[in-house]
Amino acid sequence: MTEAPARNVGQRALERLRNDPALFACEALGVELWSKQVEILTAVRDARLVAVRSGQGVGKTFAMAVLAL
Repeated sequence: MTEAPARNVGQRALERLRNDPALFACEALGVELWSKQVEILTAVRDARLVAVRSGQGVGKTFAMAVLAL
């Protein structure tokens, strides 16, 4: 009987990580994203199509790798 509350806590924690890409990156992967990367991940979470205008080497590919995980 004690497994059910623990399972609920785990499920809630999993839901938080699913819904917050920056939290997932920090808690699950141990990486810190900069503000624009968080903005990109949040936009991808919330919208069907997202375009990112930026230069080279600013972390877009890394942010997408985090998102893919």
